[in-house]
Formats: sequence, C-alpha cells, structure tokens
Amino acid sequence: MALLAGGKDVHVLSDGVSSINAEEVPIALARMRQAGASVTTSESLLYEMMGDASDSKFKPFAALMKEEKSNISESLKSLLGSTGTSV
Repeated sequence: MALLAGGKDVHVLSDGVSSINAEEVPIALARMRQAGASVTTSESLLYEMMGDASDSKFKPFAALMKEEKSNISESLKSLLGSTGTSV
C-alpha cells in the first residue's frame, strides 16, 4: 500500500499471497485492487513474459502449464477460497 501511495505501479500475484487466516486473502487482494494495484496470477504473468506463441519455448511451456493445471487450480482454491474467482 505504501508503494501505491508513493505513486509506484504495483502488481500482485494473487497465488503468491497468503495469510494465517485464509479468509483474509480475498479481502487483502480486493483492498489492493481498490487502491490501484494490478492483481493477476503467476500463470498469467508467465504467459505475458513468454510473449507470443511464435517463441520456440512456448509449446513446451504451454504443455507444462497444461500438465500442472490441476495443481495450480488447487493452490488457487486453497488461497482464494473454494471458487478461486476472487482474482
């Protein structure tokens, strides 16, 4: 929040946020979003960093992401609640 107050462009990886009380995570993410932070997931960030599908590394990366889909989904659910729609 201090970075936002200082005029910085803040990006938060929602699946990298945790709390002792799981119910706090969606509240904190919503608060950061309202303050102007961009909230996304590590998967989205990784796809953005890949650029586009013409990169020779894209196909193996996409295959790995597909293979790990259920693990990623379970992680998001445990951090964001049962629906995982809070991002």
